[in-house]
Amino acid sequence: MKTSSKLGFILVCTAMSSAGIATENPYKGIEAICGDPGVMDIAPGNLPEAVQPWEVRLCVDHPLGRDRELDPENGASLAPSVKEEGPSLVSKRLFEKKCSFSAEYGCSKRYCWKQCGKNGEWCWTAVSGGTGPWRGCHSWQDCGKDDIDYGCGWNCKKHPEDCKCSC
Repeated sequence: MKTSSKLGFILVCTAMSSAGIATENPYKGIEAICGDPGVMDIAPGNLPEAVQPWEVRLCVDHPLGRDRELDPENGASLAPSVKEEGPSLVSKRLFEKKCSFSAEYGCSKRYCWKQCGKNGEWCWTAVSGGTGPWRGCHSWQDCGKDDIDYGCGWNCKKHPEDCKCSC
């Protein structure tokens, strides 16, 4: 990604300078779009199999951080649960609200998420094995568990926990 993205920036800068546009920092505009976390930077050799460099998203971190909604009354859409919750799991969830066995995947605030651990850990999903754009949704039917189309997001810098399987 470094080589292809830098080559792209060089071409853009060349076009801008020939058009008379100042190019003191070619990354400045992109950094302004992505904010403090920065621009996604993955070497082509580190991409998941079958993922091309141009499929990688621009910004690294998820726009919502770890702010996931699980209450259907507040707009959450959860896939039907296949797991049974016993009293110990229900009481445990009172203390660990972000970890939940309520569904294997779902849609929260227009983004897909899925469970990725055995104790209710979850991650936001992104296309292209987790390196592409964040997976958008209107309901749980727009989401899934496939690791290529709904991979756990990669390479978050400011908040690495946003791209890990965690609570």
